[in-house]
Amino acid sequence: MALSIAELRAKISSSQKSNSNYDSSSIFSFSKLNIGDQIRIRFVDDGEPNDFFWRTRSTRTLRFDSIKLANGTIMDNRTFVSVPAFNIKKGDVNLSNLPEDYLYYSSDDVINQKIKPLWDGTEEGTKLYNKFGRTERYIFQGFIRAEGYETKLYRFVINKDLFNVIYSFITDDEIEHTPSDMEHGRDFILKVTKKIANINGKPQEVKDYSTSKWSSNESPLTEVEKAWLSENKPFVLKNFIPSRPTKEQENVMLELFEASYNSEPYDVARWGKIFKPDNVFFDEQGNIKDVKGGKNATTVATEIPTTTQYVANDVNTMAQPVVNNVQPNLNFNPQQAVELQNMIQQMVNTTPQQQMTAPQLIAQNSETISDTDTQAVINNILNKFNINPQN
Repeated sequence: MALSIAELRAKISSSQKSNSNYDSSSIFSFSKLNIGDQIRIRFVDDGEPNDFFWRTRSTRTLRFDSIKLANGTIMDNRTFVSVPAFNIKKGDVNLSNLPEDYLYYSSDDVINQKIKPLWDGTEEGTKLYNKFGRTERYIFQGFIRAEGYETKLYRFVINKDLFNVIYSFITDDEIEHTPSDMEHGRDFILKVTKKIANINGKPQEVKDYSTSKWSSNESPLTEVEKAWLSENKPFVLKNFIPSRPTKEQENVMLELFEASYNSEPYDVARWGKIFKPDNVFFDEQGNIKDVKGGKNATTVATEIPTTTQYVANDVNTMAQPVVNNVQPNLNFNPQQAVELQNMIQQMVNTTPQQQMTAPQLIAQNSETISDTDTQAVINNILNKFNINPQN
């Protein structure tokens, strides 16, 4: 006997679970949507008492064009670091209903106090202020009612424009219940169209969500959705927004701002444990492990610009790579150490005085020497560089 229409639809839906829209992550990826797509989202309430079914996340994104790794190497890579920004002004009503340890007032925002003078009415000042201005995003959660998506809660990070479309329910007289209500809520229909936007002075085609809307019909949570919530519980949305920064974090925020303002690199050793980049990931040694963007990443190794004159004035800079290559069981007495130091100084003085970087000089003048006799090691080094041991 042929399947009923309901059974047929269920079977087809099940067979399509592995299509390109499927994502095991709990964060919804807007980047996977194509122009012309349309999905239905059933928002649900916050996992803790909250007057709203969303939380507002206020951050400030600092840009760096390079990274200073833990070993001192500088990498050319556009890097973005998000830091907390104020989420309330003195005297304002706390519409986000956040606890006190999450409230970050505009008068306490250390970067906001730095950039306020930039807002001087000039075009240049306004542009610079906006470069470091704060951004508001909105965190929601809900089920996606579309083929290819699991029945589970996804988190949505939504920008201001799309939020305004979602927020339109406030003034819609036909919507009598909160859209996240378990029984009387309704779907939000996310539609993807296109528009031309001016980006960095150039017109570009971008996705447009402005035609999205609320469904005209109420739609209670399904038994499957209710069962998922009963077993897994909804997200506590405040866990995905920054709390008020500590004094230590504020000090680092100021350092990050100054570095970004002065076009200095992001210093992994200095800031990596406090504020990590949004688009670059490091291993435990502070080396780059992954870069968002894959093949389009711009990571390029750059030697630290140190001239010959600087190296010559600090012979220890030259001595260290040579000494590190000597057998570790050798012990230099004071006289031998002086001889080695003099040899290195002579080596530096006889190096052609051209503009070279420290890594280039070290590579050119470093040798790996191994022997069991300390004096033989010194003589071997001198011979390698054509220096008479009697000099």
